[in-house]
Amino acid sequence: MVTAARPAAPKPRKIAVLGGGMGALSAVYELTRDADWQERHDITVYQIGWRLGGKGASGRNMEPGFHHRIEEHGVHVFFGFYTNAFRLMEACYKELGRPAGSPLATWEDAFKGMNHIVVPEKLPNGQWDQWSWDPPPMAGKPTDDRSEIGFVQCFETIAVWFRDALSKMFSQASPLVASPQVLALKGTYAAHGAAIEDLASRGVAAARQLSLHTAQAGQLVQPFGAVPLAGLQQQTDAFLSITVEMFEQALRWFWLVSRDSIVRADSDFERQVRKTWIICNFIYANLHGIQKSGVLSRGIESLNQVDYLDWIEQHARPDNGATSRSVLTRWIYDAVFSYRFGDITKPSLEAGTALLVLLRILFTYSGDFLYKMQSGMGDIVFAPLYEVLRKRGVKFAFFHRVVELQVGQENGANVVSRITFERQAKPKDAADAYAPLVPILDREGLTLPCWPSEPDYRQLQDGTALRQSMLAAGSSLEAYAVSPHAETLVLAKGEFDDVILGIGLGALPAICKELADANADWKTMMAEVGTVATLGAQLWTKRDLSSLASGQLARPGIFCGFDYDRAPIDTYSPMTQVLARESWPLTDGAPKGVAYFCSPLNDAPATEGTAGAKQVRALALTLLQQQIRNIWPRSLTAAGQFDWNLLVDMRAVPGAGAGRLESQYFVGVANRSDRYVATFKDSSRHRLWPHRTGFRNLVITGDWVRNSLNVGCIEATVMTGMQAANVVRGRPVGEGIAGWGLLCSALP
Repeated sequence: MVTAARPAAPKPRKIAVLGGGMGALSAVYELTRDADWQERHDITVYQIGWRLGGKGASGRNMEPGFHHRIEEHGVHVFFGFYTNAFRLMEACYKELGRPAGSPLATWEDAFKGMNHIVVPEKLPNGQWDQWSWDPPPMAGKPTDDRSEIGFVQCFETIAVWFRDALSKMFSQASPLVASPQVLALKGTYAAHGAAIEDLASRGVAAARQLSLHTAQAGQLVQPFGAVPLAGLQQQTDAFLSITVEMFEQALRWFWLVSRDSIVRADSDFERQVRKTWIICNFIYANLHGIQKSGVLSRGIESLNQVDYLDWIEQHARPDNGATSRSVLTRWIYDAVFSYRFGDITKPSLEAGTALLVLLRILFTYSGDFLYKMQSGMGDIVFAPLYEVLRKRGVKFAFFHRVVELQVGQENGANVVSRITFERQAKPKDAADAYAPLVPILDREGLTLPCWPSEPDYRQLQDGTALRQSMLAAGSSLEAYAVSPHAETLVLAKGEFDDVILGIGLGALPAICKELADANADWKTMMAEVGTVATLGAQLWTKRDLSSLASGQLARPGIFCGFDYDRAPIDTYSPMTQVLARESWPLTDGAPKGVAYFCSPLNDAPATEGTAGAKQVRALALTLLQQQIRNIWPRSLTAAGQFDWNLLVDMRAVPGAGAGRLESQYFVGVANRSDRYVATFKDSSRHRLWPHRTGFRNLVITGDWVRNSLNVGCIEATVMTGMQAANVVRGRPVGEGIAGWGLLCSALP
């Protein structure tokens, strides 16, 4: 008897992953979760330069005198609502399986919670007042998904905040300043405070009543993104109307008796009055805007044609811009670098996206509000991902800069037909892969695999000559200039089947010209979705940063929006926790503190490479000469100048005075693929979904790809990677993604 031969198993499809940032790596991680993934896929990651991470990459300085210090692109933190990113890290560290007692053995070792934020406000009298906030830790861990929290619960929380802000001010028993003016003012509040607080309490009661109606209707949790049940839409609208009306009455009275204090803000008590007004009016403006704009039925993206600052101005109670121009609005713009051309005088941010980010940050975090990494982002995120993916069988081709994607036709459909690379360097032994990680012995005598801040030229053919030419050009193998000794490498369809494109948006106009010519959506996307250059600066100090500051600034936290009189750098965080992972000697001259700074970088000539670093150094010099007194008041000499000897300089010949800045770290993050992807007004709708590229074998991922968050952060980027993996697998694009579709109506 003749037995029919079984059909041969299909060959795994060859996937060329272009770029090694978080979007690309999270897509690859998802695709390779299954034990039998290699039967379906053959994956190679092509990466420019020597390390993974994109704009989140970090490296270790291997030069003598710098003791393997960590060098970042800016201030990187994880918010507590980054559910997908934390789940990825949890799974990665578990699979990595570092032995107990080794550095950063678990994701809980790698990320530590932090709940302290400070933003400053310039008062009408020209003085600066620090706003501080300590959001309470929530139950659970950041791997828990709280995106399904009900909108009723959120509104109840908002009403409680409103009431508590008023109560805090009205309950002050003794005058803060012993003057007849303030005593009279407090007497006025005593007469009206109870009535205003009663209105706020009625708002809380209204929220709880609606919550009861919702429960009786059989829906205990009404998610942000869900349409209210039949019969509840009218109750929801009525609740919002009642709550907004109550807030409005309270604010009308508040402004009537407080206007002079809000405008003047001379005493401590009046400054508290001003803060309370701005907080209450900001809450009201957002609630009022949600009500008037029909967000719960139309979707939050319906607001994106309006700038958030203008939207707040439109819906707040009139106060001559005190609320719309306050720190509560500005810190959101600073946090997402939403300034056209990197110019802080040109803010632009979609109202819908800003509101969504605000709701996610405030109401959907688990555990702590923020998490700081306990070493560089390259050490914490990208080295573990590389080790796990390589162990799984993913191939990595470093030193491959993508030059061009070419378009062809296949069965009447557009496809990516050729990929042209510039191969920047080759390992000395062509049969051996480049080994990108180096073991770093830290202060505690433990060894951690890390990325160096420049390639290991000893592994490369003509490595010495290549390094010298890079230094002479003031460039690096991560730049988009043509590299010396490079060669052209072309992959044709057949040598790859599918492409996952994860390169940053800023590099795409040159790489994807043929795609834009063949598909108008690509041309529109690259024209309308903007990018911003950013800067990073790091200062190592001989004293702990808490001893240089005072008050709220002396506590570890994030300090955002301190653009004192248009200072060139606006965000700062003490990162002293990473010193244990560096290799400084235990001597008197070693650092006891390190501060990270970041900010948008005004687009101008010479913002990349060595020239960009010099520009950032000049901005840091201005900061230390003019504004540092507002941040570190105890860093000044008797003459009132910054004490340059506070800066650590352990080079063989230390610098003198401002020359010690040469021993610190500065970077202009203006490289095309590393530029921050902004969410300027009315831009999200021009982003492309990962499965709607117009090219049959092309899927996209990265912080420029459309998702249901659409802001430049690692959580949104991981979401796009998961989306891309779903597309490749043939699954629904949002399957398994926490928070996907929240408050959005324009989903695929």
